[in-house]
Amino acid sequence: MDSADDRQSALDRLRPELKLAAGLVPVVGPALAQYIDDHAERRRARIAAVGRSFSSESGADPENLLAVAAAHERLSDLVADVMESAQRTSSERKLAAFGRILASGFLAHDDAAVDELELIHAAVRDMEGGHLRVLDRLAQSGAGPTQSSAHHLGVPDYELAAMFPNGVVVVYAILKTLERHGIAGPMTPPSQDLDQSILWSIWDFGLLLHRTILKAS
Repeated sequence: MDSADDRQSALDRLRPELKLAAGLVPVVGPALAQYIDDHAERRRARIAAVGRSFSSESGADPENLLAVAAAHERLSDLVADVMESAQRTSSERKLAAFGRILASGFLAHDDAAVDELELIHAAVRDMEGGHLRVLDRLAQSGAGPTQSSAHHLGVPDYELAAMFPNGVVVVYAILKTLERHGIAGPMTPPSQDLDQSILWSIWDFGLLLHRTILKAS
């Protein structure tokens, strides 16, 4: 039978929010032990993926990033925040984006750059697969890959809603997240007419994300 020390050692490897759930299990049996090990391995793999993306974009080793961050408090905080976010997603596209964010911070490491990267990180962190699908569709509405948002046509909300099983109920939760981060917004005002569609368009910040940070690999 597992000892109390074995159980505590296993729990110590978990993040705080998982310790509470694991605490409901009185004994660290094989299933819980395997769950803890798998969870820890996934976290390591995600951090490694961010490191590979960082190296690909910057041409430097992640150790170099940590050395530079040690001398710049705000960059150090950004690295910690990005790594925490990375451990909470399985999206390869987001993990690559997190690496690009760190590469940008490493190459610039000044306050103005960190100001921007904090906004970019917050936007990417809050986006899941549904947000990325909508972002891709909105980005496709332009006349060309170098055009500003002024040259992008709006996409009707009913067309975006058709991408999801629960339609409008889900897509507006997604659109409002994009709007809150300055990524996209409505081109036409709300209407009392329920049959009138609203056009949504990508904004310049959304294009910046789509073309650089969240670009397809």
